[in-house]
Amino acid sequence: MSNPGVDIPAYIVLAFLGVLIALWGVQLKRILVSLVFGGLLGYLAWRYTYLAWNSILISLFFFFAGLLAGLIIGFALFRLVISLTASFFLAHMITSDSTLQLVLLIVLTPVFYVVSTIILPGVYAVTGALIIYTSLVVLGLNPTLAILVSTVVGTIGFYNQWKSLHKRHN
Repeated sequence: MSNPGVDIPAYIVLAFLGVLIALWGVQLKRILVSLVFGGLLGYLAWRYTYLAWNSILISLFFFFAGLLAGLIIGFALFRLVISLTASFFLAHMITSDSTLQLVLLIVLTPVFYVVSTIILPGVYAVTGALIIYTSLVVLGLNPTLAILVSTVVGTIGFYNQWKSLHKRHN
């Protein structure tokens, strides 16, 4: 039985998205990276323009401009964008000092760029499996069965994505 007050259709859609990410995340990476980078640039543009001018209208304009620019840049330079985004989030988790964040961004971006093709199948498979697990547990499935289902889908997804990446590079 599902939890009371749970948005069942939303968690069904979330489980479906988890399956898509787990099985075909590498194949969908340009779209995913474009959306994430567009959202990140839009957020940063909104945040700093609102702090500078204290105007919601100007901030919304810059949010949409940053979103559009991020979508275009993310699609065109997706591997670089993956590296920049991962470095940005990791630097912000490590420290709150802006100068150190910039140094970490500069140092970590090439590292992420080099290892991105190696770790992406695992990242997408694990992320999709975690989304599936969370959705199934919230929908009322036994946690042990949810672990089993998400592990099987994650493993198949990793194999599918790894095979797809290495078929293209050989």
